[in-house]
Amino acid sequence: VALASHPRLRTFTGELHEADKMARAMGEANPDVVFVMLASETAPYTAVSTGTHSALQAIAAVKPNPMPFISIAAWGLGPTGDYITGFFTRTLVGIAKTLFWSKPHADFEKQLAEIEEARSEGLIRPILILPPLLNNREKTGTYLSGEASTIKDAMGVTSFVSRASMADLCLRLGEKAASGEEVPQWVGITNP
Repeated sequence: VALASHPRLRTFTGELHEADKMARAMGEANPDVVFVMLASETAPYTAVSTGTHSALQAIAAVKPNPMPFISIAAWGLGPTGDYITGFFTRTLVGIAKTLFWSKPHADFEKQLAEIEEARSEGLIRPILILPPLLNNREKTGTYLSGEASTIKDAMGVTSFVSRASMADLCLRLGEKAASGEEVPQWVGITNP
């Protein structure tokens, strides 16, 4: 309720695949930053890539300059896959990707490929937040975040961070990006 009544928030409805509705909404709202906060946790496991594709089409239709584009991925995707070290941890992650996360993981990989293409075309300035496991605890003021390569030793694939802390980080990064401040493309977040 508090979010829905925020004075700088306008609500538009539509389906993830309706890029035309997203383009109209973006044209009316003229956003400084686009946030794509989706998860592909249920069949058909395509929410992330479908929503990202539509958002990128909408941005292309309404924004001539690179738009800050903030999205959630997961630690271990993109360049952070190389940061998962140790035989036991790499084995655990490999098994989990194969048995439990194969479809959501494939959807994230599809999203990352499309984001990279849009970045190389100058359409967006991507900022990808890479949390470990998420939980529903309250926001803490003590979470650790930063460019993924600089905090890689503090990250753990079995660590937890709250969705509320991650949302707080998203807003902070959005404010920085909207003000023109340089924000890294790959941002990790974890509890210290």
